[in-house]
Amino acid sequence: MNLLKKLSSITQSKVSTPHKLTNRGFTLIELLVVVAILAVLVSIGAASYRAAQRNARDQTRTRDLNQVKIALEQHFEINLAYPVSNAGQIDCSGAILWGTEWDCGGHTYMHALPKDPTTGQTYCYKNLLGDIYTFELFAKMENSNNGNIPSADGACGGKNDYDYKLESEK
Repeated sequence: MNLLKKLSSITQSKVSTPHKLTNRGFTLIELLVVVAILAVLVSIGAASYRAAQRNARDQTRTRDLNQVKIALEQHFEINLAYPVSNAGQIDCSGAILWGTEWDCGGHTYMHALPKDPTTGQTYCYKNLLGDIYTFELFAKMENSNNGNIPSADGACGGKNDYDYKLESEK
């Protein structure tokens, strides 16, 4: 009988009391703090992502103008002159619209003159005072830090507010 009493006392002492409900999870304050931290991290990430997109589009604009410059240099090699400009467009027996093929004198210099990657705004081409030996190309950058000139208002007629310029090397 003594053995039975001892066993019953051991089993009763090992039985644990149920946990209180308040000890079984996170408090509302803890959850709100975690949500607030996550919100701050997401907003910082989103801002960085938008800045990276703007810089990538500005690099596309720079690359576009460099491709046009190469085509203009090819035109110069064949014709010993750069084409004239007409209201910000390349003129070869008529203005060539940005976004269309640049074909001049039987030579195709570009299958499509590029346009701005987001707005579709055209770039600007200009001869310097009608000089067929020099040219300027203009674009508007999204990130003002990527521009290389303060502003080129009126560079191609009207207020276009271009802030990036690429020039001929001749």
